Amino acid sequence: MTDDMLVTAISQYHLYGTGKKLGQYCGDMINVSRGSNTVKVRVVDSCESCAATHLDLSPTAFEQLGVLDDGILEVTWAWA
Repeated sequence: MTDDMLVTAISQYHLYGTGKKLGQYCGDMINVSRGSNTVKVRVVDSCESCAATHLDLSPTAFEQLGVLDDGILEVTWAWA
């Protein structure tokens, strides 16, 4: 895995109660949008410290929506 890939980790909290394990999400695609910008990312991991609806984007995916120094972006996302 490299920083230039368009990938994300999903919140472990998102997995609870779904009856699915992380392996069943890995490889799935998510459209992440901020304003008029959208990036399509592949789920590759889970994020233990992320809130229920948060994603942990790779640097390259993040930079398609904002500036890394922003740290956290308000985005919307949906399964692709």
